[in-house]
Amino acid sequence: EREQRLQAQEQASAAAEQQQAASVAAREQAVCSREAEISEREQHLQAQEQASTATEQQTLHVAAREQAVSSREAELAEREQRVQAQEQVSATTEQQQIASAAAREQALSSREAALSEREQHLQAQEQASTATEQQTLHVAAREQA
Repeated sequence: EREQRLQAQEQASAAAEQQQAASVAAREQAVCSREAEISEREQHLQAQEQASTATEQQTLHVAAREQAVSSREAELAEREQRVQAQEQVSATTEQQQIASAAAREQALSSREAALSEREQHLQAQEQASTATEQQTLHVAAREQA
């Protein structure tokens, strides 16, 4: 009877031991699964961080390019303003030169007209003088006769 009880206890103890071993194995398996899952999640997070870093770098690169483009646009606008100012100065100078040339041309035309008038006046005086000389000669000839 004692032997049967001992055997029953040993069987119960062996069954409990097996149950504990199975429980520990199941817990170990669960821990391994969780470790694998956590490792996978960590890799996923690392990949996301790398992608985020790449995106940030790309964003910074785009921002730098935008800054460079803005600087070039500002420089071009400044150059365009300088060119416009120079064109305005050039146009004003050209207009002044045209007005000056027109005024000189007008002055020359006036001087030419005055000279022409003086020439006509001198010709009239010469004709009158010639007529007077001829009349004087005619009178002298008549006196001589």
